[in-house]
Amino acid sequence: MLASGGLRQMLIAVLCTLVMLDNGFHDGWATPSLPDLLAENSDIRLTDSQGGWLIAYLHVGIAIGPLLALYAVEKIGRKWTLVLSGLPKIISWVLIAFGSNRYWLYSARFFGGAGSGITLTVTPIYIGEVASKRWRGPMSATIAVMINVGTLLVYAIGHYVKRKLLALICLSVPITFIITFVWMPESPVYLVRKNKITEAETVLKWSLAEENVDESMEEIKRYVYRNESSKENGFLENSRELFSRRGNRKALRIALILFSGLMLSGTVPILSYQSEIFDLAHIKISNDVSIIGAGFALVIAGWVCVSLVKITGKRLLLLISTPLTAFFLGAIAMYFTLEKFGVEVDSWNWVPLISMYGYVMFYALGLDSMAYAYQGEVFPDNVKALSAVICSLYYAFLGITTVQGYQTMQDYWGIEGPMWFFAITTFVIWIVIWVIVPETEGKSLEEIQRMLHEDKTTKQILSRASSFIFNDI
Repeated sequence: MLASGGLRQMLIAVLCTLVMLDNGFHDGWATPSLPDLLAENSDIRLTDSQGGWLIAYLHVGIAIGPLLALYAVEKIGRKWTLVLSGLPKIISWVLIAFGSNRYWLYSARFFGGAGSGITLTVTPIYIGEVASKRWRGPMSATIAVMINVGTLLVYAIGHYVKRKLLALICLSVPITFIITFVWMPESPVYLVRKNKITEAETVLKWSLAEENVDESMEEIKRYVYRNESSKENGFLENSRELFSRRGNRKALRIALILFSGLMLSGTVPILSYQSEIFDLAHIKISNDVSIIGAGFALVIAGWVCVSLVKITGKRLLLLISTPLTAFFLGAIAMYFTLEKFGVEVDSWNWVPLISMYGYVMFYALGLDSMAYAYQGEVFPDNVKALSAVICSLYYAFLGITTVQGYQTMQDYWGIEGPMWFFAITTFVIWIVIWVIVPETEGKSLEEIQRMLHEDKTTKQILSRASSFIFNDI
């Protein structure tokens, strides 16, 4: 019975995150495609600046998608909002396949970003509400794993096929997602909120593979009705609710810290420009092999994360992942710094390659997954949609900022400039995570809310901070 319930939970996770596979396609598409678009003989010739904007327009769309999701997720539900997110993704790949100038490509990236923004907002909510507390960690980690699988696939396929064929291959995924996910259940939390109690019980019986779901139903009801007086509030009222209550502020602080780690570790520009990084390091093996190897490292570490999170918890994986991500970024930065000052480093050009693999592996082990996992479970029901929009907008803002900032810092200080910035920032975020982010693995949504709202947050933070600073004194 338990095994059957686990299989059904993971089936929901896999079918739900098919749409995240497409997010990975969009994230990774620039890596094999941009060098061809920048080449002199390209059918759509881009300058370096235009290439940077081609990457950034994805994140412009990601900034718009959450605003659409904010309305839809409460009106038509989590499930149908995700189904509709496939439509702009389909439009994006059609435009990439048949576009004849850079404006078509910009539009395609924008539509792809809008669809990705919706899915980044709603998928953590849906999984957080459908999953049992036993399976929520692995199911939430699947979000990042599927993004990484999509990134790897587009790396591998994109280096061997033309842009049109690559786009048509990618087009099959959002179509498949719509066809399959339409048969999955709606979130039981959403159904209870809409007073569809019988439907919620049916969903729980199927997804948990249990006949008696009274205890689970009572937990959901307490979670939903905890803020009964404000659940039908408008935008302004829920905004005040989000920022006025201590537990909600703490939840938002946790989520924004983790999204800072997700983006300020530099993953978007570094993975997009890794061909250039490998060229600058004079690595003698094929760029195609190096890039696909980095994609494999992302996927393998992501699956390790899914396997370990039930055992170790989320917090420990973050505390292991973050400093080692910073270390390998620092190793890449140090290599290029020494080269800049005239030190002979050609015989050490394996350092950037190994460090790149180490960077993506330890990034995928924790930083890459946990922002989505925490986002889906730390917010109460009445502000969950609004908080998801804030997180997605913050994600999009950091995506645009890091891409443009990477180019600016590289122009002024060389490739080592942005690498040092990302390394130092990631190290600082590790300290902040250690002090502020709690463990939530194995807790129900109701238990997490009780912890956030009833714990003496300020005293805990001061205690952890003083312990971190004065431990060795």
